[in-house]
This record gives sequence, C-alpha cells and structure tokens, in this order.
Amino acid sequence: MRQSLVRKLIAGILSVTLVTQSQIIAEAAHVASQAPFPTAHTSALTPEQISTLGRGANQHVIVMLRGQGSASQASLLSELRRLGAPGLRSLGLIDAVAATVSPAEAARLRANPLVASVLPDRVIQLRQPGQAQAVRPTAAPSIHLLSSGSRQQACSRKPSLEPEALQLTDAASNNPADPQAQRLISDTGKRITGSGVKVAWIADGIDINNPDFVRPAHSPYGKAGRVFVDYKDFSGDGATAPTAGGEAFIDASSIGAQGRRVYDVNHYLIQPNDGPCNIRILGMAPGAEMVGLKVFGQTNATSNSAFIQAIDYAVNVDHVNVINESFGGNPFPDLSGDPIALANNAAVAAGVTVVVSSGDAGVASTIGSPATDPNVIAVGASTQFRWYSQTNASGFQLGNGGYLDNNISGLSSGGFSQIGPRTVDVVAPGDLSWALCTPSNTDPPAYSDCTDANNNPSPIESAGGTSEAAPLTAGEAALVIQAYRSTHQGLDPTPAVIKQIIMSTATDLGIPATEQGAGLINSYRAVQAALSFRDTTAHPTPRASSVLINQTTTFSATALPGTPETFSVTVTNMGARRQLVAPRVRGLGKSLFSKAYALYLDPLSDSHIFYDQAGVKRAYIEQTFSVPAGTKRLHGAIAWLAGEQPSSVVRLDLFDPTGRFVAFSQPQIAGPTSSGYGQASVRNPSPGRWKAVIWT
Repeated sequence: MRQSLVRKLIAGILSVTLVTQSQIIAEAAHVASQAPFPTAHTSALTPEQISTLGRGANQHVIVMLRGQGSASQASLLSELRRLGAPGLRSLGLIDAVAATVSPAEAARLRANPLVASVLPDRVIQLRQPGQAQAVRPTAAPSIHLLSSGSRQQACSRKPSLEPEALQLTDAASNNPADPQAQRLISDTGKRITGSGVKVAWIADGIDINNPDFVRPAHSPYGKAGRVFVDYKDFSGDGATAPTAGGEAFIDASSIGAQGRRVYDVNHYLIQPNDGPCNIRILGMAPGAEMVGLKVFGQTNATSNSAFIQAIDYAVNVDHVNVINESFGGNPFPDLSGDPIALANNAAVAAGVTVVVSSGDAGVASTIGSPATDPNVIAVGASTQFRWYSQTNASGFQLGNGGYLDNNISGLSSGGFSQIGPRTVDVVAPGDLSWALCTPSNTDPPAYSDCTDANNNPSPIESAGGTSEAAPLTAGEAALVIQAYRSTHQGLDPTPAVIKQIIMSTATDLGIPATEQGAGLINSYRAVQAALSFRDTTAHPTPRASSVLINQTTTFSATALPGTPETFSVTVTNMGARRQLVAPRVRGLGKSLFSKAYALYLDPLSDSHIFYDQAGVKRAYIEQTFSVPAGTKRLHGAIAWLAGEQPSSVVRLDLFDPTGRFVAFSQPQIAGPTSSGYGQASVRNPSPGRWKAVIWT
C-alpha cells in the first residue's frame, strides 16, 4: 500500500502572495462551559458508601477547591484516603487535589460545596523539539552571507559560537566589536551572565554532570561547580531512568551551557564537510543556577497534575526566579480555568517569571495553552539558518551558500488565541540549532535523542523550534534580573517589569504582531534597560543614550470595520538623552501580486534530486516568480492532497534573487494527521526574480 502511494505523482498548489504590511488585533471568542451541579454534599459516608464509591476508580481528575484554606483541603484528602483513591496528592499552589476516582465519587465531589470544579487530569504529550539529521556533502560554497551583510565561514577550525541566536539577539559573540549583553558590567562590578539567578525548566530527563554544565575554576560566568543546583523527578520513572532527553538538553543548553568544549560537526554528519567544522555551545545566561524538573518519562507523556507539582516545587521549594515551559497543547475550548495556567498565575503572583513556548504548528491561530495565559511571556520562533549552512540541510545546497535570518519560522505558532484577545509576546531564534547531549552506549540508551545521523551516540544534537526560543528568552529574563538587582539595592523586578523590559527592547521586524508580538528579543538592550530602569525602588544613572520603555505592551479592540478606536500610549525615556517619539500605525495594504501554480512532483524522478540531511534522495521542482520593488511581505504557501497520499510530505524553500536560502516551510509530518499545508514568509523581500523549490 505504501509503495503504490509513493509511486503516484504528488499534485500540489503553490500560492505566492505579495502584500503590504498589517498589524491587526481582534478578539477571539471566549467559550465557557459549566458542569451540572448535583445535590449538595451534606452527610458523612457510611462504610457501605465508602465501599461503593471506592469501586471502579478510573477517572483521573483534578479537584479545584473554592479557596477556603487548608482545612477544606484536609477534609477532602481525608475522604479520598478513606476511599483508597489511587494517585492522591495535594496541589497546594492552586488549592487543588489530584486523584483517580470512580464516576460515582466524581459526581459526589461536584456536589461538595467546598469544590469549585472537577476537571480531567489530562495527559500531556511531549512535543519533540524540531530535529534533523546530517546530509551528504555537496559542492555548495563554504562562505555565506549573514543577515547583517557581513561574511564569515560556516565551517572552520576556529569554533563558531552556537547557537547563532546569541549573535542575532546581541547576547554573545566571538567578535569583541559586536554588542554583547554578557560583556556588560553591573554596578557590583560583575559581568551580566545571569549570576545569582535561579532558572527552572520542565521537560524530560538530562545528565546534570555533562562537562558543559560544570563551571571550571576562574570561570568568567560565575562560581565554579555544577550549573545545576537541583534536579527532581516528577515522572515516576526516577531521575536517572532512560529518557529521550532531547527537550531537556535544548532547554538547558539554551539557558546555561558553558561553552567549554569544542565539537566537530563532521562527527555528527553522514559524510563530513571538507575540513573541520568546529563549534562551541553557550547558553544565554551561563552564570545562572539551573533547576531541572523531569516530568516526561519513558513514554514521553505526563499529566497536568505532575506538571503542577513541578511548578509548585520550583516556586515553594527551590524558590526559583524564572520557569521555562517548552510544552503546550491545543484544547478546544481553551478555557481560562486550565489548571496549569492557574498554577502559572500563582507562580507569577509569587514573583516568578514564567516563559512558555507558543507551539510549533504555524502562524494560523495555533497558539497552545498555557502560552495563551496573559500573565506569562509567550514566545514564538524566528529563523537562524547557520545550522542549515553547516549541514546542507533541507535543500540549502540548491542556493549559492548564503542565507538570510530573522524572519518568522514556518513552524512558529501565532495568530489569535481562543481566550482573548491574545497573541505571542516576542520571538526568539528557533529554526534550527545545536544543543549539548550526553552519548550513551547502554541498552536502552540513557538518552535516546543523543544520536547522530548514523544513530550512533553523539555529544551534540540538532534541535530547535519554539522549544529553543522559550529557554533563550528565559535566559534573557535571568540577565535582566541580575542587571536590575545591581542598581536596585538587590531587589528583584516583578514579573510584569521583566516582561515590560523584554517586550519594550525587542526589535520590531516589521511584520504583523500576531506573528512576532513586540519583535525579536534583544538581550543587549534589555540589560541596558534593566540597569537604567527607574521606579519607586531606585533611580539609577542611565547606561545608554536610548532606552525607551512602553508602559503598556498590547492594545486591542473589538468593533465593526471603520469604527474609530482610541488608545493611550505612555512611553518612558530611561536613556541619557532626549528622544523624539511619534506614533505610527501599519495598515493592511492591497496585494501587489497573487498567483497560484498547479504543480506535479514525481517522488521517483531522477531529473531533479538532492540528498537531504538524512542522506535520503529527494525529488524537487522549481517555480520562479518576480517580486517588485517596495514589497513589504512575501508569503508562499504549499498545499497537497495529504488525505489521498498519507505517506507524502511536501516542503517549500524560498531563495532570493541572489540565491540565498531565505525561508523554509515547517512543520509537516506524514500520516493521517497531516494538514497537507505548509507556509513560508519573508519580510521586505529583495526585488527581482525569486525561486521556490518544492520537494518531497
């Protein structure tokens, strides 16, 4: 069956649209549901009732109490213990109890006047970070163009500093002339590296003894010793049980990798590059203390209650400053009573900044919960294509060896949330990069994601997505906290102030807010703003000539077209000189050009092929089109009959008139859940003849 499907020509539609800019905010429908409320709970249980209610326990629930104190929770726990309810545990952070109960007991709990609601304890599946493998070598040149217009070698003996996100967000660089947040000095005389700030992440398992998670003596980032100050298992498997590890390693690497060791990418590839391709991996906040919270076990699944326990532990036991959550789901309806969102709100109320990935499902209103919670920092993903140049991945070799960064990744979830109006807050690079890993020769392997293109154990992995963008932003929050403390008598900024600084200093990419939020994070400007931030706590000396803080970061309105709306905008100048600020609104313009092409792609064709990053032969076709001068946005979309050909996966690359790799459609998977759709977009595209490459 599979073979017959593959042999068919894949018919698809490529749509190319050129438009002027838009920035639209609309309100999503808020769908509420109210469970029936049985008769009031009035009497104690008899032994017969206990036996009946305890029988047939098969519903995993979270029982939300009405906030009447510890006595009500103690009463409920006592009853459930008498029933022998499996999995019974207190979720103190949100005043709730989790347990497995019978349908009869669930109905009785709903009738209890102490109970606000009985919610299903939903299963959460680990969303694997975007991963790819190595590629056969081609004749693509080793010199590429960065988005800034400078040139550097993709691969060389001198290690490049990875991820490329560090340079794109002005966090760290091998070039001392570049602006670097990690080289700024605080009022206490220390470099801003996140020192003294505690950051937790919630994912699968990790090796906390990996050499690049250990600071040597005389480290420029902080005191010597292990970066991890705590590591706790909530999966039930045990802290050292076999695990995938892919998510945990990308989270921890993005936050606190030390950049001590040099890794040759050639050892990861199926066929090596010509000459060494050395890299070092450094975190956004290498001076921070990390707390690893393992909730995903060997099945790559966990529950809401386990996640809430981890949040509770981070807040009330480890007293962390920042929590990163690179996970999410898309429940329908997305209710404001989501237990994890309630736990995050409680964490924020306790002074903890919570950073959440928006999701890896594209820009069409796919933001996952709990990123839809307005109190967290919701992070989408932008492009960073150096990894593609180092591996010749995904058709990269069909261009001239150059690339252009800082567009919105095709995988980044955006649009409007169901609870609203709500969209992403900022974006950070996430398409794609390198992360640390710990190779294992055991059976089963300790970390199954730590393998190279030949499925051999590997000390590095390729990963990305919003799973990378979120911990990078969590690392920036750690830099902001350290900087703020140094000029504010050691006091911490509130989560609201941290979010305000991160959004106010982000770089506007000139694209719709529903895709970029406030823009691409900029760590250098964020640290300068934190050092200069004036409030009731302190009035420090400005550290830069230009520091503007927006008091309100989001405006929204719901009205009929043409209805006038008024917003009040307050901008505070915390810089060293006067600045002129003028409001500007970007509107949706008419399309300059829009055309759909019917395309037929033969997967077995030998006329146009390349080898992808897994060494697999790929068939492709090309379509060219012209982009006129003055175009603000290029949007390409690909659609195919996935339902008729479930084994088919079609992808789209865009190359600009100079041959640079500019956009790549993600994510797409084969199978019955495939949408048969992909999209790639480019801001301010260069005028001239463009090339779309469609491959399978």
